[in-house]
Amino acid sequence: MVSLEESLKLLGIEKLNAECFRFDNWESNWWTVIDLEFSSSAKLFMTQISKFIVGWCEGSKLSVRPKESYYAVMLWKNEKEFWFHINDDMFERYFLDRDVFNRIYKY
Repeated sequence: MVSLEESLKLLGIEKLNAECFRFDNWESNWWTVIDLEFSSSAKLFMTQISKFIVGWCEGSKLSVRPKESYYAVMLWKNEKEFWFHINDDMFERYFLDRDVFNRIYKY
C-alpha cells in the first residue's frame, strides 16, 4: 500500500517544513476563501481543498498553532498562500482511500 506522503507526492502535493506554516499566513476564515459555507458537506469541503492544496505537514510539528490529530494544509488561491488545520482521519481517507471516504462521508 502507498503511504500518505507517497500518495500526495504523486498528486503534486509536497510535505512542507513546519516553518512554512506561520501565523501571518494562517487563515481563520478559510472556508470563505475557497468559496464554501461553513456548513458545507465533507465531500464538497475536500473537493474544494483538493483544487487548491499545495502542501501539508503534521499539525503536531508546528511551532505556530500546533494541533494533535490534525494536518496543516497549505493552499494557494488567487495569488494568496494560506493554511489551516484539517482532521487527520478525513484527510487520510480522502487521499488514501476515496471509496472508504465516500462511504463514511456520504454528503
